Amino acid sequence: MLPLVTRHQSQELDRIAIVEHQIPGITLMGNAGNAVAEWVLSHSHPEQTPETVGIVCGKGNNGGDGFAAAVTLKAAGVPVYIFSLAGDDLIQGDSRHFYSECVKQSIPINFQQAPPQDTHYDWIIDAILGTGFHGELRDSIRQWTRWINQAGNQILSVDIPTGVDADTGCTSTDSVHADVTITMGYCKTGMTLEPGKSACGEVIPVDIGFPDIYEQLPGRKYSLYQKTDARNALPFLKPETHKHNQGKVLLIAGSKGMTGAAALATFGALRSGAGLTVTLAPESLEPTYESLILEGMTCGIPDQGKGCFTPDGLDRVLEWLEWCDAVIVGPGLGRHPETRAFLTELLPLIQKPFVLDADGFQPLISKALHFHDLKARFIITPHYGEWAQLGCFPKVNIRSQFQEMLGSFMENFPGVLALKNAPTCICHENQVVVNNTGNPGLATAGSGDVFAGVCGTFLSQGLRADQAASLAAFIHGQAGDRFAEERGMRGMIASDLLSFIPMVLHELENPS
Repeated sequence: MLPLVTRHQSQELDRIAIVEHQIPGITLMGNAGNAVAEWVLSHSHPEQTPETVGIVCGKGNNGGDGFAAAVTLKAAGVPVYIFSLAGDDLIQGDSRHFYSECVKQSIPINFQQAPPQDTHYDWIIDAILGTGFHGELRDSIRQWTRWINQAGNQILSVDIPTGVDADTGCTSTDSVHADVTITMGYCKTGMTLEPGKSACGEVIPVDIGFPDIYEQLPGRKYSLYQKTDARNALPFLKPETHKHNQGKVLLIAGSKGMTGAAALATFGALRSGAGLTVTLAPESLEPTYESLILEGMTCGIPDQGKGCFTPDGLDRVLEWLEWCDAVIVGPGLGRHPETRAFLTELLPLIQKPFVLDADGFQPLISKALHFHDLKARFIITPHYGEWAQLGCFPKVNIRSQFQEMLGSFMENFPGVLALKNAPTCICHENQVVVNNTGNPGLATAGSGDVFAGVCGTFLSQGLRADQAASLAAFIHGQAGDRFAEERGMRGMIASDLLSFIPMVLHELENPS
């Protein structure tokens, strides 16, 4: 997995490198500037007229990286023009060193307060603000970010686009939308979370000489899930295996009007490789379940003709719990009071690893149960609205206060949180795995039911809950991406994913 850093961790990385490892800040800044310049040079066209580069520098270290890049570009013969948002007297520290080098080399530096009219640069380098930004841009800076975005040139941002929050991915009005971002050392968490992810363009992490101290950095550890991680996690399919060895998944799902959720979760499990599934059905609805689920088994549970799970069926459900390797609870269960009572009794009695989704959260939202009442290993799969209800915090603040809310929620949470959004984040203890597969087409009814089914398969095949959720998120998102490549994102429905999941599994098992 690719390590990510928060704003505070990024600042600590700088401090530890300079203070404890005695790496001069000028060395780090010079390396950063060289990395930016070398990327531009490697993407220039030597057979044509040398490209012109405009660099917009702020007064801090991000601006210093811009000045350092200008020195290298000028030495390579590239015409460079600098716009400094800070006056000569405000450029301090290591930035002052590279600013002075620019002056010595007669690189044009303009201190004008407003952007110019011309936009003739082949590249514009955004070196205004770095990882310290959050909130909204000041008008004096916003006029420059607007100019950068509207210039029609190729845009390179240094470390992170100006106006993108390095922690949350929230963006200010008129934040820079880069074609490429050269980021120093490690990618920042906000570069993987929307809308910041889209603002960054192609992200290139570069080594500028930081010591190997990632594990020493304070705070929660974030990482980006990679295809190689999925390949390594995918359970090996032995030639001599049989259906009882490939995972037996029990599904407690569906109700009147929502039998499709039970079917989608079941096929999510089967299409991702479960050997056997049994989908429990309210007895009055079992004929419908049988007509929908041909490759999986079904079993009717007494429901007094109500079309939902009730406490009357609890004993029969408990018998099936002995049979399975993993359980999926929640898709399409509905919110009937008797279903909530059924879940309140059932959930603390489950001894097998389980996935809890959708309407399965109701006893926890109402506080009839608490997470510590659950005895087995478990994964919960809420979207932001459900997570806000579970955590008792306002949904409107989730994006801007994501890390604080996540830290508060995870402090006493004993399971694995698979938080469905753009992107899905898998949270366990002090670790957060960010999944970068998927697209907006997945925002369709039933998509989460399929995801729950895939999670259940990998739980049933012996993966740890965090491993199962991370692998499931990757495969689920990749299936959506494969569909979008062939048919586009609009109009994707949940059942479309089912035929693409085996394709993704095939690609993982056969990387050539």
